[in-house]
Formats: sequence, structure tokens, C-alpha cells
Amino acid sequence: MSIIQSIKEHQLLINLPENDKAVMVNIAVSMLYFFFFLIAFLADFLPPAVQFTNPEAMHLGQKVYLGSVGIMMLLLMFILYMRKKSPESTLANTIQIYFIGHPLVLFSVFNGITQLITGLLLGLLPLIGLILFNNKHVFFSTIILWIEILILACCISLGWLPNAPLYIASVKAEHVPLLFILNEVIIGLPAAVVVMLMGYTLMQGIAKRESTILELSRKDSLTGLWNRRYLNEVLHHEIESAARHYYAISIIMLDLDYFKKINDKFGHHAGDKVLIATTELLHQCVRTTDYVGRFGGEEFLIVLPYCDATQVMEVTERCRLTLASQSISLGQDTLNITGSFGATTLPLGDRRATNTQQILDKMVNTADKALYKAKALGRNRIEFKLMDIPEAF
Repeated sequence: MSIIQSIKEHQLLINLPENDKAVMVNIAVSMLYFFFFLIAFLADFLPPAVQFTNPEAMHLGQKVYLGSVGIMMLLLMFILYMRKKSPESTLANTIQIYFIGHPLVLFSVFNGITQLITGLLLGLLPLIGLILFNNKHVFFSTIILWIEILILACCISLGWLPNAPLYIASVKAEHVPLLFILNEVIIGLPAAVVVMLMGYTLMQGIAKRESTILELSRKDSLTGLWNRRYLNEVLHHEIESAARHYYAISIIMLDLDYFKKINDKFGHHAGDKVLIATTELLHQCVRTTDYVGRFGGEEFLIVLPYCDATQVMEVTERCRLTLASQSISLGQDTLNITGSFGATTLPLGDRRATNTQQILDKMVNTADKALYKAKALGRNRIEFKLMDIPEAF
């Protein structure tokens, strides 16, 4: 999936996968470096800048910022490579988080390590990371940046490095006492830690709330199974993954036999009890990596990644036998239930599939036709139909 497709699907930057965030942030930081370069370049032609700035430092800044753009482009290629080769890896993300703050380190070196704007920017920097990325990587990268700033501040205080080399002597403090640096650390560091902890707590609360809302939007309220909307999302993702990694994917559709008669005779409460019992039985028959969902009414859909035609028939038969062998107590009555099953397989991901939504629709329709054939032939049975994908797809 391209970055543009990912943005369209997730809508907000915060909801993007980690590697996609790293790409977007890389582009933003590259633009920031280039902006600094343009400012340094244009300053050569502005009379006030020429009057109050050190031309040697200004020219050095131009080279540093332009070189940084080149480094960010190399990092971007590395992130894209890791995104394709190992999507779950966080190595590229960790490096990228560090480079979010590095323009500010360079800015502080040229503009002055003790400038108020430097402290404000560095204090707010962790919040950007906490909002976008994994927390442990943010803390790790922030600590490195703080250590760099403190080392630079001490070197300036001891006279090993010039303070604010961008400006001429008349507009900068030539000497920054070490006591002043220590005072900033004593006052500023605890404040920065408090800001980080507050940001961390806030983001954890928001993330937990979002996770709960997302979970509720994906689950069927009665059975706790995945709902139809989320099943479509899962199947869409699995079809793309199967085509990319070349493995078979199967689905099973189940319709409870004579479910309407159960509702009519025993009431909807009994029907709900049957649906809940069916949910528990189906979970016993499938792998933890499979997706069991309620497709609508008394229909269930099971998505089975890495499952070929032979395996799906075994799983379907196990589901059928388990369902038929169990009885459900309804007060003084005992109810035996059965189900009709339709199954299909997309063999080895079928790399001819170019339109995922078309393949998804055809796959569900194929299983649905197999299900109705099973019902027409007497119910409590399985019908299987292999996916047939024409070349036009």
C-alpha cells in the first residue's frame, strides 16, 4: 500500500502505521532543514542580517543544513526499504524520532544554546513524539537529544565552543557562566520531565479511550464476535497480504438451520442464547489466528489465512460435527442445532488478482452460493467451491 493510500484509509496522521508516520515526519523534517537553508541563503542579501551576523557562520550553516537535507533523503530511502522488507520493524522509526529534534539542536548551536526559543522548542519536542510514535522510542531519543544539548552548553560555558556564532560580538553574550547552565538544568529538567509525564498520561488515556471505541465499533454487541464491517476490512487486508506473500486464504459461511422456527417457538431470548452458544462452539474449532464473525442475523463468517482447500474442509467438518453434537438447554426444553456450511479458497493468493474489492466480493459470493446449495440439498452439510478468478481480474 502506498503512503497516499494509507493516508486516505486512516484519514489522520496519528492513525497511520508507524513506518508510514516515519516517512511523513522524514519529509516534514527535510522541509524544515531546507527552510533553514533558505533563511541562511537569503540572509546574505538582507542588509540587517549582513550587518549583525557572522558571514562565515552563515555560510557554514548553509552547508550544514543542505547536507542535512541529503542525510534525510538517505534516511528516507532506508525507511522505505525497511517499510517494504520488514513492516513490523521499529529500527527506522527509532532513528527517525531522533532526527525530529536534530534541526533544533543545530538551531541552538548557531542561534545560542541559552536562548529562550531554544528551550521552548526542546521542551515541546517530546510531546510531538508522544503523540505520533511508540513511547519507549520517544523517551530514548529525547534523552540522547538532551544529553547533546547539555554537552554543548558545558562546552560553550568552558569556552571550548563559541556561543551563538551566527551573531557578531555586539549582539551576543561572549561568555555563559557554568552556574547559569547548571541553574537551567536544575529548573528546566524537572519541568521538562513533568511535561513529558503529563503528555504521556494524557496520550495513554486518549489511546485507551480510542482503543475502546474502536473495539466497540468492530464487535457485535450480542455475541462479541467481529461484525460484518470489520470482517470486510480483515478480508480485504488478508487478500492483499496473500497475493503479496503467496499463500492460500479460505473463508467459511455458516447459516444456522431453521433458526426462524426457534425464534417463533421459543422467543428471541432463546434465539440469542443459541447465537451465543454457537459463538463459543465455533471458537473451539478454529485457530487463534482465524477470524470468527457474525455476518448478519444467524449467519457467521470465518476468515482463515494460510488455509488451503484441504484444510478448510477439515475445519468446516469439525465445526459442523461440533455444532450438531451439542445440545442447548432452554429451561425445561433441550434444543439440538445444526448448520449449513459453504466454503471457498483463494488458492495461493492468486497473483492475477488486481482489484482487491472485486476479489473480496467474488469470494464472499462464492461461499454464499455454496452455502445456499448446502441448504437446498438438505441442510446440516458442507458444500465447497474453489475460487475461479478469470484473467479479466
